[in-house]
Order: sequence, then structure tokens, then C-alpha cells
Amino acid sequence: MGVVERHEIYSVLPSGHIRLLWVLPESDKDEIHCSLEIADLDADRNTDQNKDLMFDCLSYTWMNPLGLPESSPEFQREKDNPFCQRIACNGSPLRVSRNLFECLQFFRHKGLHVRSAADEDASCTLPIWIDAVCIDQNNEEEKSKQIPMMRYIYARARQVLIWLGPEDEHIYRAASVIDQLASVAKGIRGLEYYDLTTEDPCPKLGITPPISLEEWCSYASLLQRAWFSRVWVAQETYFAKSIVVFCGKKEILWENLERSASVLQETGLAEALERMVQSNIDLEITVNASLTDSPNLGRNAVPINSFSPLKSSLNNQLILTVFGGQGEKVPFSLDSLLAYTGYLEAGQPADKVFGLYGIWQNSKIGQEFEYLVPVSYKISVSDVFTNATYAAIRESKDLNILRLVRPTASELPSWVPDYTRWPQLYNITIRRRLSITETNKNGETVSRSDAGGGEAHTNWRADGGQSWGNSEDIPRLGKQSRRLAVKGILFEPIACIGPYYRQIDSGHELHLLLGHLGKHPSSSSPYGLSSSMAWLQTLLAGKYRGQSASCEAIQAFHDLVAVFVRELEEAKQYSKLVDLPEASELERLHEQTKDAIDDLSARPSNQGIIPTWETVERLIEISCYTPDSTENDRAEPDTMMDEKSRMDSDMDAIRQSFDRAYMGRRIFRTTGNHWGISSESLEEGDQVFVLSGADTPYVLRRVNWRWKVIGEAYVHGIMYGEAADGLFQDLN
Repeated sequence: MGVVERHEIYSVLPSGHIRLLWVLPESDKDEIHCSLEIADLDADRNTDQNKDLMFDCLSYTWMNPLGLPESSPEFQREKDNPFCQRIACNGSPLRVSRNLFECLQFFRHKGLHVRSAADEDASCTLPIWIDAVCIDQNNEEEKSKQIPMMRYIYARARQVLIWLGPEDEHIYRAASVIDQLASVAKGIRGLEYYDLTTEDPCPKLGITPPISLEEWCSYASLLQRAWFSRVWVAQETYFAKSIVVFCGKKEILWENLERSASVLQETGLAEALERMVQSNIDLEITVNASLTDSPNLGRNAVPINSFSPLKSSLNNQLILTVFGGQGEKVPFSLDSLLAYTGYLEAGQPADKVFGLYGIWQNSKIGQEFEYLVPVSYKISVSDVFTNATYAAIRESKDLNILRLVRPTASELPSWVPDYTRWPQLYNITIRRRLSITETNKNGETVSRSDAGGGEAHTNWRADGGQSWGNSEDIPRLGKQSRRLAVKGILFEPIACIGPYYRQIDSGHELHLLLGHLGKHPSSSSPYGLSSSMAWLQTLLAGKYRGQSASCEAIQAFHDLVAVFVRELEEAKQYSKLVDLPEASELERLHEQTKDAIDDLSARPSNQGIIPTWETVERLIEISCYTPDSTENDRAEPDTMMDEKSRMDSDMDAIRQSFDRAYMGRRIFRTTGNHWGISSESLEEGDQVFVLSGADTPYVLRRVNWRWKVIGEAYVHGIMYGEAADGLFQDLN
């Protein structure tokens, strides 16, 4: 929050009024002078009065506009002294962030929002609304009144000016990429680009001249700026009539920025760009290196490749394609907004909800339930999150928002997601994209949109299409206990749990996963002879290449096993070469993996799911093949290249399916020998339930005579209501 040194700046705002800011002409180039005036927004909105009220709004990030990592000295300096610049406002000093100070300097230099004392009619320019200055940030009561008005403020503004921060050495190359992508014809979809460092997508997209690797990196650098991760940006762009974008002196057409993001999503380039950023390619480009004066830049600035699969601002291109302004204002459910807020940053935890409040209010159903989520910073964050989650359940009349629950040490009720945390795993339930004419489980018209964008929805109906509540019997929330009333059917307890994702992926312990299958008593399997296939489908949460995992996934799984074995062999060989102490352990892991593969592949119940060791060796040879290889005795070069191309394509697809399903989860077997996956915080004895109003099963744990939510689950064989025939009983 801004630190006001003298409270004379702010007088009490009448109801429905806002403050607007003018930048005064340059008198001292080292100091910014501004003035505030009060305007009646309600009169302009509700009557024919004050039709001449015109102003702009600013969309920016208070701090760290470059998106520098928290470990950098520059970030720490700004964190320690966030409001390090001083301006004069109404003749009194006011502390602001460096980014806002530089933005105001730019406005003054460009003559934007500037007027002299004699220019009272302001015929040549307009005032601007800036949250950090136009709202008294030290007045919680005023903030609680002004924040719900923000949707009207941004909708009423002539235009929204986006300030991405100062220029850097990447911006002009990035702007060129934006313009080139924006020129791509609509309708090009589903192109597969797995490696931008070796493949050039431009010919297929009709882009000339081609985009260089350096230009792709500059574009990625721009998308990593903090503005693309800021929660308030969603409603600021959503309600805008017109948008102008500045990055320093460089102006970027909003239409091109929005279109370029759409092209990334439509063609599959978004994942390719993210994969490039994640990969350990030998690039020395660092994020906005020229703007830091750190002598230790090489050690402290995070290279453009240090990002996790989910926590990446590259994901927030969707802020342009989902919430982008200047078009139709599609209503959003609170459920979909809360799902998206996990990918956005906020200075205060409560803003994870309040920052999207205005968009929710834009729908009729949001206005109906807004009383459940009062906007007040005096309310605890726990209560804000609880209120919002309950409102989302009331609105949708289902429990699918529980899919966002992750293990946490917070004091939140177990059924309330911690919206301050970045998503650590992909959801098994992907909300359907519903238009305002579609209905919920009770047949009532609702307004939903999938903020995840672009993904094919699942059609799980583990509860058989039940609803959480109906108009005559709406479960209430316990005010003191904050217990949520639900109904459910106990399916089966968990008997045995498999390895963590990290054990399989980086720990080279594939044998633990295979061993979990080996312990399954096939004679009593509910899947009969298809037990091994059910196990594989469970590992993929039932999906491969966006469709139900079937026989096509078997060959791809063979490829995945071969790559895991190859990585283990490479680690083993390297440890021997440099005489690492873990060499003997890696040798042991290799022997255990081979033994597990030999054992399982020879079983009659295998049905070809687990490849033979000979098949694994053959696939490893294919995966390592290059055209100049000299070891071509076993196949012709053209055949090997065809097989490698097939394997590369299948590997990318199976790895994506496996990662999305298993990352952050563990496989388990129930007492009835059903396969399932759920949160990695599982414990033996946890119970699998089918809950009324939930598309997927959930794992619950009995703690002090109450049920605690552990996480959503995929349980093979009960995802379409097979276990929903019994009586749903109260579990509260």
C-alpha cells in the first residue's frame, strides 16, 4: 500500500464518487506534481447528468514490472522499500512505487493527462484514474467501498492505458514477433511444435521473414513481465472499451497482442514456447538484463529457462484471450474465476478473490449471490476464501470446486482451496465450457466459462448426475464450525499406495511403479483380464491425446518405459565415468527395473501392457537414432527415421498425459482391488467417497469424528456413476 506522509491529500469521498488525477506540467524534472479532483460517477452512470465526465484508467503492476525472481537483489531492494519514490499530490508528499513514478514521468513527457492551472476545461487531455493514488490506501473503509465500484470505473473510462514497465533490450524484437503472429490467418489449429530450438514453425504459419530463436526468447521475456500475472489486470481489461499498451516509449497494439496470444493457443505454439523456456538450452539471455545495475547479474538473474510446468507467467497469455477487453463481456461463474486466480499474483491474499469480484458481478447469478462475499479487508483471509468457495458451490449447486483443494498447513477448512498457492498439479476435473443458455445439474440456467481455455472437457459423472442442493433444500454453512454439509456414498478404503511422481521421474525408481502392479491380485480383480490395462488407464487418469485412453496408449507407454530406462542407464554410465558414490545405487536400480519388466511382461495377465526387455532395448536404440549413426545394422535408415518420428510424437503425448495425471499424485489400490490416483498426501486407510454434486470421486480422511478432504480422485471403473446406486448419506 502507498504510504501517505500527510493525510491532507484525501478528504472523505461522498457515496458513488471517485477521485481523478491530473499530472501537472514539468517544473522540476526530478519531481512529479499531481492534483486530485472528485467526480460523481453515480450521477454519470444513473442519470442524464454529468454526461461530459470523461477520464482514462491505468492498468499496471505496483512493483517488480520486469518479473525479476524473488532471489534477485533488485527484487529484495524493492521489497524492503516498495514505495521509494515521492511525488507531490495536492501539494502534499505521497510515496509511490518506482514503476508508477516512471509511468507518471512518461505521461508528463508525452503530455498525457497533463494540464496547467489555467487549462481548466481540459479540452486537449483527460484526467486518469490510478488505484494507488485515487484510493486512500490507508483507509480500509474507503477501499471496501471503492473496490466494488472498479468494474464501473473501468467500464466508464474512455480507454484503459496499460503500462508494462520500462523498455529493455527485448521489447522491439518482442513487438516484431507480436505483429508477425497477429498476421497469421485464423483457422490454423493443432500444429505440433515440440522444439523451437530446432524446428521452424513459420513456413506452416505463413510468416515471413522467419522468427529467430533470439526473437522467440525476447517474446517470452515480455510475457514474463509481472503485468501478465497480476490478478487485477483481469477485470481492468475485461471491462475496457478501448486499450492502449505502452512498454516504455514503445506502443504495442492491443489487438495484435491479443491476437498473438490466440495464435499461440490455437496452433499449439503456447506449449512449445513454454517448453523452450523450461528447457536447459544454452542461452545466456536473461530477463531484462540491461535494466539492472547488479555486478552479479550472471549469478543472480534467473535465466529465461528457469520455470516450473505450472508456475509460469507464460500460462497467463490467457489473460489476453479469456479476459481481453474491447469485445463481448461473456459472464463467468465464480467457480471458473477462482480456478483461474491461482495463476495470478496479488499483493494481499484477499485480492485473489476481490480482484475478480467485478467480473463475477457482471453476471446476473453473480449479483444474486454477491451478498455471500462481502468486500472488506477487515475480514480474515480465511473467511474471505471460505465465503467465496461456499458462494461458488451455492451458485453452481455442485462440489466441483473441491478439485482445487491441495494439501496445506493453513487454517482453512479442508474443503476450502488455498487460493494464494500456485497450482501444483493439473486437475482431474476440467470444467465444461458453458454458455449462458446452458444449465447446471438442477436444470437451472447458469453462466460459466472455463478460464482454463482450450482444453477438451471431461465427462465424468461419478455421482450419476446428482446435485449438491436444490432450491427447496440448500445446505447451510456452519457459522462457527465452517463445516460444509455434503452427502456421499462410501466406496472403498485405500489398502496400498504407490510411489511419488518424483521417485519415478527424477529418482529413476520406475521399478516401484511396476512393482505396485505386480502386487495386484489378478485373481480377485474387478477388471478381470483387463487389470493391467485398467492400471495403465489409471496412470493417465483415463485420457490420452484428449480422448479415452485405449489401445493406442499401449505403444506410447512402451516408449515412456524405454525413455525412463534410457535415462537411468545414462545416469548410471555417467556416475561410473566420474566415479560418483551413487554409482552402485544406480546399478541396483537398473537391475530391479529389468527384473520387474521381465517378471510383468511374462505374466499371462499382462496383455502386452508392459513391454519385454528386448522391446525396451529396441525402443532405446530408436530414441537415440540420428541420420549419421553408424550402427544401422538392424534397420534401414529411412525405417529408423520413420520409427523415431513416430516415437517422438507418441512420447510427447504420453508424457503430457502421464504428467498431467500423476504429477502431485500417487496411484493406490482399494480393498476391493480397484485402481485409483489421488493426492500424494494419501494414507492407507483413507476412504474413497462418491459425493453428491461431484463429477469425480474424492478421498476423505476421518479426523476427530469429522471428515477431511484429501483430494479429488480418478478411480477406474466408477467414473460414470457405477458406484452411485446406493443411498447418499449426510457426511457433515
